[in-house]
Amino acid sequence: MSDEKIVIAGIEFPRGDYYDASDDPERLTHESPEEALEMALDDHAALGESVADTIRRVYSDRDMTVTAYRPAVVTETWWRDAADDLAQRFREGFEESYCYASDDTDCLSKEAFAALVAALVPVLKAAGAQVYDCAQVGSVMLTAAQIEAVMRECFPCEFKDGTDED
Repeated sequence: MSDEKIVIAGIEFPRGDYYDASDDPERLTHESPEEALEMALDDHAALGESVADTIRRVYSDRDMTVTAYRPAVVTETWWRDAADDLAQRFREGFEESYCYASDDTDCLSKEAFAALVAALVPVLKAAGAQVYDCAQVGSVMLTAAQIEAVMRECFPCEFKDGTDED
């Protein structure tokens, strides 16, 4: 994914896979800064209130933060360590239940153990393909005027003839 910024209404937003503008994100589902902004405004809107009026009422004395997120990256080392842990548990269980060597001989050769670890890595990656944990990659603080500028650019139908809905 490119690290270039997304520019909306002259405002640079960090590039992410998900965005949120709420005070306490619970689920990251918005795929653009303007979607996150729109939802935050919807959450604060009074029945029948125009977007412009909501912005003025809620954000006249405070800023809105729009945060970009990307799914966390599971490192190759983590996958390898997890596979190694599983292989070790297998070896211990197998030796305890089925290997009755009288000396300290391992039932599983070093080569077989290494092959087992190598075979487990892609299986674990497939099983854990969906990563839900996300990391913040950046955020932007918006004033009421900037919020309105983004909304006007992305959702002009919310405004009549370049003014608010009133």
